[in-house]
Amino acid sequence: MNYEAIIGLEIHLQLLSESKLFSGAPTTYGKAPNSNVSPLDMAFPGAMPVLNKKCVIYAIRMVNALHMELDRLIRFDRKNYFYSDLAKGYQLTQFYHPIGKSGHLAINVNDGIKIIRINHLHMEEDSAKQIHSDNKTLLDFNRSGMGLIEIVSDPDIRNGKEARIFLEDIRDIAVSLGVSHGR
Repeated sequence: MNYEAIIGLEIHLQLLSESKLFSGAPTTYGKAPNSNVSPLDMAFPGAMPVLNKKCVIYAIRMVNALHMELDRLIRFDRKNYFYSDLAKGYQLTQFYHPIGKSGHLAINVNDGIKIIRINHLHMEEDSAKQIHSDNKTLLDFNRSGMGLIEIVSDPDIRNGKEARIFLEDIRDIAVSLGVSHGR
């Protein structure tokens, strides 16, 4: 049997801001579990989100670099689902109004240029980290609320080599713009 690979990618990049997407809690890596948290990250009643301007600026940099249409409306939605690493029971994300739409990235493949269309780019908050050990699951909320951008390509990629080149190019752009560490 012959099959044709048709690949679209969903890429999550953690933003390099010093505080989380909606709280002032620090984003310092490697701290003791549950030490970089705020009442909002832990879903305490009455905690109100405040959007991190630096995360918006980073998202706009990527939108521009990927030749996307910038949506002037910055709006977040609740994506509701129950999972142990999501204290609020929902994730704040730009589900209906992504900050960027209809972009592209030209990649160099086999001494030629191929255009990979990008459907949209949106901001969202990360969930907590689950640590599975000895028949139990522990939760570290240090990562909860971290600012992410999610880049969603159209299914224009036809093989693993093209996927690798596309991912490496996205990473290189994000790192060179100072938007993400690219790990």
